[in-house]
Amino acid sequence: MMVMFERTKDHLENPTQYIPRQRLWYIRAKEVIASTGSIERPLVFGNNDRPGIMLASAAKEYLKVYGVLVGKKPIIFTNNDSAYETAIEFKKNGIDPLVVDVRRNIESSVIREAKNLNIKIKFSHAIANTKGHLRVKSAMIGKLNKKKI
Repeated sequence: MMVMFERTKDHLENPTQYIPRQRLWYIRAKEVIASTGSIERPLVFGNNDRPGIMLASAAKEYLKVYGVLVGKKPIIFTNNDSAYETAIEFKKNGIDPLVVDVRRNIESSVIREAKNLNIKIKFSHAIANTKGHLRVKSAMIGKLNKKKI
């Protein structure tokens, strides 16, 4: 048995008085698949659908499986350590990536390895927008603070 909690009113701007604030669901099933979101999901920013913008795992696969470099100056935008593996692969293949990490300056073994390879990292930064037509010509990167980029 599973118990699920549903918010039905808190997120609405002008809720009616007859909607309950929350619902509690009791679910009985023969089998349950818990899909926890372990597949890489994109970070959203302005014009993130421009040709040349892809998930870090796709860029890494192009390099390792097909021997294709996806750009001369790749920017890897991340909120976790997994993208650093892609940056390290780029560096080992002669490309200097820039890692833009939304997190504050943190340490882990993969980040230390990236720093030892002189990979440029911008902590507490985010990509706000990109420019270009049929490819990415530039990216607008801003420092994060508590209020805005």
